[in-house]
Amino acid sequence: MDVSEIRRKTKQMFRNIRHARSIKDQSTSNPLSFDRTGAFIDTVDHVNPDDILFGTPECKNHQGNIVLRNIVKDLASQYDGGTRTGKIQLTERILQESKERGSRFLKQSTTDHDRWEMLSDDVARSKISKLFRNIRR
Repeated sequence: MDVSEIRRKTKQMFRNIRHARSIKDQSTSNPLSFDRTGAFIDTVDHVNPDDILFGTPECKNHQGNIVLRNIVKDLASQYDGGTRTGKIQLTERILQESKERGSRFLKQSTTDHDRWEMLSDDVARSKISKLFRNIRR
């Protein structure tokens, strides 16, 4: 890693820290979390019924997960018959529609099991694609 790359990553880390500090959270006890690259991780301590959860076997019975599974089952034939671009667009559409319904894609924190980390859109799309592949089994 050269000096310019280190500077760029350091600047990004400080931007993430400033952004995290500027966020007004509902709870003053919400600790700031960062991943190993220094990127800010938004965490929540309250799960809504429409949220889609990952990380524990019990998650599959959560209301938001059941709704997502039903959507994936309904669109499985369209996904299987689609091109790579079509599959990406379909998972993006499901992600956006889920967010419009108020769903958040969350995974259980590895450091504090009472907290949940918000997944990035890329990771959420990947999880949706995995659901499509698992439906075939």
